[in-house]
Amino acid sequence: MPILRKSRGKFFNKHRMPADRNFWIYYFELLGKLEEIPEAHKQELENWRPERSNCPELTLMIDNFIKRIPIAWRDVAREIFVGRVPAGEIQATAWTEKHAGLIELNVQFTWVLSAYVDTYDEFYFATRGLIEEFYRNGSDPAIEAMAKTLQSRLLDPWDRLDEKKLAWRDPRLIESGTLALVQSSRPGREEARMILVSACEEYILAHELAHHLLGHLVKNRGKARAREVVNGYLRDDEIWKVYSPLNKSQKDEFEADILAYLLVANGVDRAPEQGYMYRAVLSSAMTQIALAHVKEGWVYDAPDATHPNFFQRFSLIQRLTEILSAGMPRGVIGDHPMSALGQVETFSAVALHHWRSQVDNEVSPAGIYEVVDLFFKRFQATSRKIGESYPEGDDGEFD
Repeated sequence: MPILRKSRGKFFNKHRMPADRNFWIYYFELLGKLEEIPEAHKQELENWRPERSNCPELTLMIDNFIKRIPIAWRDVAREIFVGRVPAGEIQATAWTEKHAGLIELNVQFTWVLSAYVDTYDEFYFATRGLIEEFYRNGSDPAIEAMAKTLQSRLLDPWDRLDEKKLAWRDPRLIESGTLALVQSSRPGREEARMILVSACEEYILAHELAHHLLGHLVKNRGKARAREVVNGYLRDDEIWKVYSPLNKSQKDEFEADILAYLLVANGVDRAPEQGYMYRAVLSSAMTQIALAHVKEGWVYDAPDATHPNFFQRFSLIQRLTEILSAGMPRGVIGDHPMSALGQVETFSAVALHHWRSQVDNEVSPAGIYEVVDLFFKRFQATSRKIGESYPEGDDGEFD
């Protein structure tokens, strides 16, 4: 059983960080860029003291998880220290040692996620803009001109991501701030993008917390109470079909993915609300897409691989979303978690197709009309799954 005091001490001892400093003050001092923090905000950061984490944002996340999880699990979660680390690898880790339980999130992971969130945001509005214009004007020369502009907005970010991912694979290199590879074409989107990056961090934290709760890091792993929840989902035929062929390490990761999704969706011991479901869908999908693209983990299936491949992990996101939200009504503006899933499914298809075009000369990057067509097909599939139907020949309006 970890003890928070020992967990905190072990973290700061390992990383040689001052135990009374906010991570962001330490980090920008390390970079020699402390002057980049606004003076009013700097004072607030300097007055903050680590307790459950060395970072205010991560402290809030772990506190929220402790409030959400069943009471029987809280004793373990309360004693875990969550640390942000100035490291260049695209990863987070969970570990334990002599009454210490820790979760570490490398700051590089956050910067990389911000680039993919920016790309997704631009993708979403590019495709939506073309669809809305098509509904307003039908087939029109103006549509063709707009499509050419949107085609560039759709593909250019992936060329920049391809250039950057070579550096992201080098653990010696760390970005110094938000990458902003994709400038928003819609003013005022910065806050919305930051919210999604934060949700991705929440999903990553939930995944590492799940390793602790499921007993993956200790010998008496079979006694973990959280396993009962995960085992309930493993009885689903579609989930079991993906899970059963995996090796031991991959099964641990798959189980942690299940529990992480439930933690972010606030659905461990209750029916999740739509707002939490959106966070779970978008954060889990965006994280897996970023990892697959940077590490080229789309399709690997080596017997000794430590993690499932993208398709295995994404199929879990799809199935959990369907199980937890298919019965929900649409929101007041026609929104639904399954629609959000359709959007990230389309985005993942663009990402995968772009990767294939880089490794196979006979494959071309996805075009804007192909993407819109796939978007419509996902919308129709979503409508069927949530029990909606349309008159013959009517595919329904864009959501």
